[in-house]
Amino acid sequence: MPTVTEPTTGPTPLRNKDLQWLDDCLCAQLADTLGHREALSLFFVDAGRTMPAEALRIAKYECPVRREEIIHAYTGGPGGGPIKAGYFGGFSYGERKAMTLQQALAKAEAEQAAYRAAHQPT
Repeated sequence: MPTVTEPTTGPTPLRNKDLQWLDDCLCAQLADTLGHREALSLFFVDAGRTMPAEALRIAKYECPVRREEIIHAYTGGPGGGPIKAGYFGGFSYGERKAMTLQQALAKAEAEQAAYRAAHQPT
């Protein structure tokens, strides 16, 4: 059974220790800036729709916990299986379904490395 963290004095909710990475998600931080509804509309789109390009860029290349999000997408569903909806780590469910967890992690790492190389100051 997962261990639960102790309550904090700040805004962080009581959270399963396995999900503490949620505090570092950029989408959660944007919710503080933009408001929850606006941030949610950027990152949590209806089935069959794609994320806005800016939100996808943030999720794929800037979020410091992309790896944890991807792992959660593959193991955080009912019975420890995949979550069958939504974008996690910049991958839709359809994209995740076509890859193993290891393939998704390798693809994410390669995408981030290519992005960093292309956007380094000269």
